[in-house]
Amino acid sequence: MDSTRKENLPEILVSSKFLTSIAGWEATAPLFLQVTDGKDMRIESQCAICHKKQMVETKIAEHCDPNAAVLPESQTKNAQLSKLSYVSNLDTTSQSLSGILVALITPFTDGGYAVDEARLQTHIEHMITAGVHGLVPGGTTGEFTAMTLSERKHLLELCIKHARNRVPVVAGIGALSTKDCLDLATHAAHAGAAAVMVVPPFYDPVIIHQLRELLSEISSASKLPIMYYNIPSASGISLSPVELASLCEVGVHYLKDTSGNAPAFTELLLSHSHRITAFNGWDTLTFSALAAGAKGSVWGTTNLIPGLTMQLWETLSVKGDLQESRRLWKKIWPICKFLEGRNYASGVKTGMELLGRETGGLRKPFQLLEGDEREELRGLLEGAGLETVQ
Repeated sequence: MDSTRKENLPEILVSSKFLTSIAGWEATAPLFLQVTDGKDMRIESQCAICHKKQMVETKIAEHCDPNAAVLPESQTKNAQLSKLSYVSNLDTTSQSLSGILVALITPFTDGGYAVDEARLQTHIEHMITAGVHGLVPGGTTGEFTAMTLSERKHLLELCIKHARNRVPVVAGIGALSTKDCLDLATHAAHAGAAAVMVVPPFYDPVIIHQLRELLSEISSASKLPIMYYNIPSASGISLSPVELASLCEVGVHYLKDTSGNAPAFTELLLSHSHRITAFNGWDTLTFSALAAGAKGSVWGTTNLIPGLTMQLWETLSVKGDLQESRRLWKKIWPICKFLEGRNYASGVKTGMELLGRETGGLRKPFQLLEGDEREELRGLLEGAGLETVQ
């Protein structure tokens, strides 16, 4: 960004209200603002929500509202600024998604009263250091059903803040009404999410034309790529591979498949990849999905064993080393099988606690695993070469 600056140019001030109107987000005061030749200007601003910086280029025009901006009088008599374009620095919002995206846990304070920012930041650093390709907060693993809308928005803001544009953040925005979905989707767009993940309304299942209408409205409101979260066991709606691929017509770019239907998922990969990019979301099928050509996995187990899951991606999907991949999978699969047989978030957070990583536990009525289940998970982690704590 520094390369775009010109030296010895007059600095001017712009109201944050005006900056918000041209930058398209809630902005703080500009970090710097310069007029290049009396007609053009560049503003480097910082988002008040996610703290991402961006460059906004504007042109000074005549006959405008003098209250829109505060400029040196010599520059602004009867002048206004109109948006031309902006280029964001290290912009993760335009990246295509691929690789291992961690279905992120939500660390709480002790007792589960609030999101614990310090624990969240520590966990995000651990994930990014391990090499994950993206973060997906606000999903099943993140206990979104136990959180208020304001808490979910706050969680996303914190994830984007601490990701610091190093990896894309996909916002889980599933809700029981279109109104709440749109609220979360537009917030995600302004906060700087790369995409939104939409699970259909659950408890009372929608039918396909209602689902398509919902997705279309989310796409129009947010202007973000949609990842459709295909989880028939929770949503009550089961779509064929052809129907899933057709969701590209209403803004869906990606699919997280948690159906457990390996033949249907393989059909999506082999026959419909030109319409929709399918990610595996069923832990025990990760090996077969990646071997079949899946572009990645949205994977909650990565919270627990990021080193092993990233090694599997590199070995199987990047290098194509089947023998070494099988050796790694032999360590990973028993943990995945264990987690799928219980409350998933409970298993993941219990495993993290066993590895010495504080999570704050789960929100009631759910709890960390205890007794024989806890010790069984300890044995699986130690069998995979990890050191546990008491």
